[in-house]
Amino acid sequence: MNPSDIHIGQGIDYHRLVEGRRLVLGGVEIPFEKGLKGHSDADVLLHAVCDALLGAAGLGDIGRHFPDTNPEYQDRNSLYFLGEVRKKIEAAGWAAGNIDVTLVLQAPKIAPYVDMMRLNIAETLGIEIRNVSVKATTTEGMNAEGRGEGVSAQAVALLFNYELRITNFKGNMNTQDLIRVRFAPSPTGFIHVGNVRTALFNRLLAGRHNGTFILRIEDTDAERSEPEYEKRLMEDLRWLGLDWNEGMEIGGDYGPYRQTDRYDLYQKYAEQLFEAGKAYRCFCTEEELEAVRQEQLERRETTVYSGKCSNLTQHEIYVKLNEEIPFTLRMRVRPGVTGFDDLVFGRINIETNQISDPVLLRSDGSPTYNFCCVIDDALMKITHVIRGDGHLSNTHRQILIYEALEFEPPRFAHLSTILGPDGQKLSKRHGAASVEEFRRQGYLPEALVNYLALLGWSPVTDGQEIMSLDEISAQFDLNRVVKSPATFDIAKLNWMNRTYIGNTPGSDLIATVKPYFVEAGLFPADSGEDSSKADAWLSEVIDLIKTRVDHLDQLPAEAGIIYSLAGDSSVIDDAVRTLLSSPEARAVADEFARLVNEKESLNPESYREIVGQVKAATKQKGRNLYHPIRAALTGRDSGPDLEKLIAVYEQGSRLALPRNVMSCSERIRLIMGSL
Repeated sequence: MNPSDIHIGQGIDYHRLVEGRRLVLGGVEIPFEKGLKGHSDADVLLHAVCDALLGAAGLGDIGRHFPDTNPEYQDRNSLYFLGEVRKKIEAAGWAAGNIDVTLVLQAPKIAPYVDMMRLNIAETLGIEIRNVSVKATTTEGMNAEGRGEGVSAQAVALLFNYELRITNFKGNMNTQDLIRVRFAPSPTGFIHVGNVRTALFNRLLAGRHNGTFILRIEDTDAERSEPEYEKRLMEDLRWLGLDWNEGMEIGGDYGPYRQTDRYDLYQKYAEQLFEAGKAYRCFCTEEELEAVRQEQLERRETTVYSGKCSNLTQHEIYVKLNEEIPFTLRMRVRPGVTGFDDLVFGRINIETNQISDPVLLRSDGSPTYNFCCVIDDALMKITHVIRGDGHLSNTHRQILIYEALEFEPPRFAHLSTILGPDGQKLSKRHGAASVEEFRRQGYLPEALVNYLALLGWSPVTDGQEIMSLDEISAQFDLNRVVKSPATFDIAKLNWMNRTYIGNTPGSDLIATVKPYFVEAGLFPADSGEDSSKADAWLSEVIDLIKTRVDHLDQLPAEAGIIYSLAGDSSVIDDAVRTLLSSPEARAVADEFARLVNEKESLNPESYREIVGQVKAATKQKGRNLYHPIRAALTGRDSGPDLEKLIAVYEQGSRLALPRNVMSCSERIRLIMGSL
């Protein structure tokens, strides 16, 4: 190796600890009472690494490329900068080899977070985690003014000539590409929450490391695949905010992205394996295979293909072909052990005699799932395969196919099963399971994504639950994914959805909510010239009652306090009749009714004025004053804020709605007249 093929750079950075800031080191948020002041998230560790890399490549420092005066960079996390620095040094002909960082700080202790820091750096730079070192030491004083007032980082980066790096480190896919992940559903039904979590975790890993999230369609199940489902799953992903940046409807350098459009590729590689003697024709019928399977079950043996056709003579093969006996193409499984290091479950080995020779091509020439996905993942340069643990049993078989084709396998991360409250795999019997059902019921996509992210993964900060997609992505780390099954708790989802609904303005919800009111006969499908006034009113209705529902389809029922009377006094609460039978409460209600009837209409200001007059006339206050007033106005024992409700009543009474909304004076006359 020529010395000119190696460059070494050093980066040093320091930031003060201040109140009111998060402490982020190595892309990991660390719980602490203070944070670092400075550029973006002020991640002094990553800033030092960026400077070391740029310096080694002769490209200056981080401030030159990402000035803090540029608004584009002010809210970026430092892993973004590290990913961009990687692109710059690779464009200059260099690739990272080793990173060594020393942190100097008094507090907090960082030992529990070091491995996450190393992984973040390794995955962003596309190097092995063993090539990243992070250690910490203390100092008597961070500066002349005092002790322990900041954090200092010193980083050393070793760069290789990029072409040399690719040649010498060919076996490590992560050194050649930024992270590339894929979501590859089958269009055989509506997408369910398990699929969504898989898509989400892929999207989060790509987002965290500025990688590529690919959408690929696996439609080799011709009988069950439907274009309608394909279209709907893409709509659902977009609705959830899980946009992809390569694949279906977008394109890319590795298409086509639908398996049925790639059959020529699969045939090519099947022929390659056959010509190399790694695959053979299998003439066994389904009946023969099932008979052998039953015999193995009776003997309590592992059910694997017997290998009957693996050693047929050329004459035997010729005879069967001449008789036009249908055949599949199977791959020969080598003897020994195969295994892989799963990023969630750890190392998993298996004796290959427990694996059937996999079918590559069916008797009709169509390729099988395991064969297709290996070829697709290899040719699309997928670096990480994140999928449900139901695929664990497929992975060893796929590893053997990678070996036979002489492809480097990606890293695998299998996600635990999502269970229902009864401990069984989540299904329709547990309630809504598909995105379409949750969407129809009025769950917000942000809430559903937030909740699903916490099924099997946890953020750095204990107890943190309400998080945006960007906030989750900034913290996402496969090291924090657990292998124990996650339980789908609908009550927890409802709480989270209620929180998101409460934090969302009614004006932002109206497009979703209006169809529920139209279907319930409470709102016109077309308000004509008054549509803007009607929509503004409905927006106020939503704001008034939104905190009282778990999902948006419950809003029309909750709006009963606005619509329910409509000339029918039978809907008045019994508790209201009981309350207003009291002389004191009745006196308050009567005086309130008298004063309201003197007004042409009621608004919050005139309401407050009347309440003051009622208080003076009846000498009542607090609950004894307001409870009878609420009862006389709404016919309900409890409900939303009265001042806001009054405005909704008055404005609604002036709109042409399918079901009449009574004005305040009309309501009071009906209620008081029914007592």
